[in-house]
Amino acid sequence: MLCLIAPGLAFGPFMVVGGFMVLTGEFSWLAFWVSWIPFLLVNNLLLLNQFPDEEADRRMGRFNIIMRLGRKGGLRVFKSFLVLSYLALAYLIIDGWLPYQAAFGFLSLILVVPLWQKLRTSAPDLIQLMPALGINVAVVLTMPVLIAIGLYQGLS
Repeated sequence: MLCLIAPGLAFGPFMVVGGFMVLTGEFSWLAFWVSWIPFLLVNNLLLLNQFPDEEADRRMGRFNIIMRLGRKGGLRVFKSFLVLSYLALAYLIIDGWLPYQAAFGFLSLILVVPLWQKLRTSAPDLIQLMPALGINVAVVLTMPVLIAIGLYQGLS
């Protein structure tokens, strides 16, 4: 479980909230809640990257979520985290934590559709899974950038 959430903790709450505190000297609940989006996305980045390494990890005695739940279970976790990242953005906008311009982040859903399709059809075949790894990186990088662009527009 720690292998699953450690990357997200580092790039989500620790980096976002920590960066905010270093820059302002204050804690922000907004930064805390927003940090859960990169938390979920970065966890997914490393989770999906564990699929091609499954055999090597097993030989080396590593134990991660793929070994615990299998590929199907790992994909369920991946899809849950992906859905939760978009639900978190929707909640933060609807509840007034973020301006409506942050919804620009939903444009990254354009990448999620082919990602979801690739995962559905090629998860057992590592060669066919490789394009999904690249699409996932694009989602992880694009969604926060689009949210930031929306936030910038909301401040102007």
